[in-house]
Amino acid sequence: MNEEISKCLKKMIFELPKKYQEIIMLYDMNGMSHKEISEKHDITISCSKMRIQRAKAKLKEIFLECCDFEVDAFGNIIDYKQKEAVCKKCGNKCE
Repeated sequence: MNEEISKCLKKMIFELPKKYQEIIMLYDMNGMSHKEISEKHDITISCSKMRIQRAKAKLKEIFLECCDFEVDAFGNIIDYKQKEAVCKKCGNKCE
């Protein structure tokens, strides 16, 4: 299930505004620190943190448009169901 969601997530990142796309990929996928991101993009550390937070909130909105999630007490996804047969955001087909 995590692999399926990861594939969707990578596609959904491109639904984000440009200013969030690269920063969230650098932070979450490449493991760069806020300091490294701030230096690379000539922004403050707090701006880097704010953009990551906003990008994650927007990704959550996109996911909730596509799927219903069941989470455990810790917030981990334990199951999900697409709202439509084919997701409009990532193109995945509900099985």
